[in-house]
Amino acid sequence: MGRGVLAGMAVAATVTLAACGGSSQVPVSITSVSVPGGTSAGGAGPAAHTAPSPRVPHVSSSQSVNQIIVLEVHPAITTITVSSDPVVGVVGSPVTLVATLAPIYPSGTVSFTDGGIPIPNCQNLPVSQVAPYVVDCTVTYAAAGTHVIVAAYTGSYSTLPATSAPYDLVITASNTPRGYWLVASDGGVFAFGDAGFYGSMGGRPLNQPVVGMAVTPDSKGYWLVAADGGIFAFGDAGFYGSTGNIKLNQPIVGMAATADGKGYWLVARDGGVFGFGDARFHGSMGGTQLNQPMVGMAPTPTGKGYWLVAADGGIFAFGDAGFYGSMGGTVLNRPVVGIAAYANGKGYWMDASDGGVFSFGQAQFHGSMGGHPLNEPVVGMAPTPTGQGYWLDASDGGIFTFGDADFFGSMGGHPLNAPMVGMATTRTGFPHTNQRPGKR
Repeated sequence: MGRGVLAGMAVAATVTLAACGGSSQVPVSITSVSVPGGTSAGGAGPAAHTAPSPRVPHVSSSQSVNQIIVLEVHPAITTITVSSDPVVGVVGSPVTLVATLAPIYPSGTVSFTDGGIPIPNCQNLPVSQVAPYVVDCTVTYAAAGTHVIVAAYTGSYSTLPATSAPYDLVITASNTPRGYWLVASDGGVFAFGDAGFYGSMGGRPLNQPVVGMAVTPDSKGYWLVAADGGIFAFGDAGFYGSTGNIKLNQPIVGMAATADGKGYWLVARDGGVFGFGDARFHGSMGGTQLNQPMVGMAPTPTGKGYWLVAADGGIFAFGDAGFYGSMGGTVLNRPVVGIAAYANGKGYWMDASDGGVFSFGQAQFHGSMGGHPLNEPVVGMAPTPTGQGYWLDASDGGIFTFGDADFFGSMGGHPLNAPMVGMATTRTGFPHTNQRPGKR
């Protein structure tokens, strides 16, 4: 900083901060310069010392003519975010929590909490001394569930304290079955992998075609829904009501189950939503003019909200469902046919009939069939338990795997009585179903 700076003048400088027996040079924006005695930096007058305010360091420039300038330096604002590796954990397996800070000059500590309770061995952890400035801690959980992780930074001589936004860490059961079901418009159900067959409507007369399915929490049952809102329950799936005897403005196009399996929602082509059992109504687009019809829905992990998706990729969020983006207003090669929610509810995928996949929020893109020739159009998708992959299914029963999605079999190349209209995967302790009406 040059000499002759007057009190009250705004200046920029690089100053040396001394703390904890060491010092470091940092660029600062100085909003106030006070010279004892009211003189300039080169003037005469008695030296003085001003006590610093809390967390505001007392910094002195080089002496000039035995004169000390007292600078008021404001600590930098720090941001802190939490992530995990893997994104979705498994019971009994280690998960690394990672707190990333920016910007920062290495100092201070970070502590993690789970649901507001300090996590043992994850307290007062020092920040790394080189960029990127991170703190990590390994945890293991004995039961499946969702954990709300928060990281708090103490601050330092040059940075303010900071607290992260809550991070939802999902832990799944180690013995989670892995597999999927395909459902056809005649109510036929086809099970693959560990997915069990509990019955179907194949070969039985239907008032309206089946348009989707949802799975119970333990994967030992499922529901089928028809275009008139008729519900068919199999295995340990309970019947909680339907719109089968109600005159609808528009046909039903999909369904989603609550986290505890004691209720479900139906969504209609016009955006109307119908809740049964413990599925609460959080809003709908019924009675509102839409650019394109609805084609599916997905619930949040809490069951306190849901997303609706339209054929043009428009997203409509209700309850605690967050909006993370959409394809509404974007020219699409083919219409969107469904939606799937990311494990922690912080994102979602959409799939189009040409196999295109669009990811939003924390949901990552792992590949698609967009631009590849298909025998028949894609009609649905479902994510893997980890959220690091997904399956696409086509109306001929073909299955396409991406990321860590395993192939358990398909109906591709086999004669079908009716086209497939969607798929569902074995449950993993959180909702991740994707329902869509199939080709109409």
